[in-house]
Amino acid sequence: MREPDENSGQYYKAFYNIYSFMQLSNLAFHSLLESASNNDIKEFIDEHNGRITNNDDRICVHLLGMGIDARGLYDKGDKSNVFTNVFDTLSKKGLSFKYTLEFFLNLQEFILIYALFEDNIKAIIGNPKATQSGLMRELEQFIVKKNKLTIFTDKISEMTGSTIEAYNEIKSLWTYFTIIRNLYAHSAGIVTDRVLGDLEKIKNEIGDFCNKKNFLLLNIMADNDEDVLNFLLEKEQLYVITDCQLNFFRSFIVYILEALDITI
Repeated sequence: MREPDENSGQYYKAFYNIYSFMQLSNLAFHSLLESASNNDIKEFIDEHNGRITNNDDRICVHLLGMGIDARGLYDKGDKSNVFTNVFDTLSKKGLSFKYTLEFFLNLQEFILIYALFEDNIKAIIGNPKATQSGLMRELEQFIVKKNKLTIFTDKISEMTGSTIEAYNEIKSLWTYFTIIRNLYAHSAGIVTDRVLGDLEKIKNEIGDFCNKKNFLLLNIMADNDEDVLNFLLEKEQLYVITDCQLNFFRSFIVYILEALDITI
């Protein structure tokens, strides 16, 4: 991400600082994961499995010493295998311990970047009540009032190697990523009929965008050779966001903010 200069807006500087710290943290966690094997992670989980139950027991003892009987709050059955049970469930879907942890790190970054970007755009347009679905439309209106829409879209096109050339393409991509964001926020990543219906509504729109573009350019933005936009979700299955999709989303958000900072 481009470093702020003396002409950069406060919103851009704030995003840059938090975003940079986020990337540094994720780099550290991923580096630690890379140095660990699946067996290392499994042993760590087994070693720490009983800590939840032990901590609950210890809290109950302390509270009883204070004359407070909290056993009804903490006596929720055996929790000694809670971590193993979670990972066993995911492993049945073909997800290893290591891959699962990497997925949750990617998911956390995706949600945080989305929220950080959303908050910054609301600050820029001066409307803290702007909806997710209307956010890019309100941003467009803001840019038009500044008489900078052509300059902004030209800058986006330049930054993305003509991968994104029109503002409607920005709105379509934002709609797609909002659907994915809501999938995790409202159904914990489990694909529902509503998610499939929402994706179907914009599939042709996004599909036209992808067909008109050189997919190599899309993949350069994503730093990968996978498809960056996935519509093949399975109902009642956990949707796993990939490194490729996260890279594309990250680049998409950064280019918008950089272009805004330069042109507005």
